[in-house]
Amino acid sequence: MNTITFNTNCVGERSGHKFQLADKLKIKVAAVSIDDRKIDFEFVEKL
Repeated sequence: MNTITFNTNCVGERSGHKFQLADKLKIKVAAVSIDDRKIDFEFVEKL
């Protein structure tokens, strides 16, 4: 039987902030590209 392990943690490369799945965060929209259909968010604080 195969086992699949998912990592639900993220650590910011530069900031070192640690996040887990289901953490509540305050973010803001940093940039929007309609052509690329992309939205960039910026971390504000962990709630």
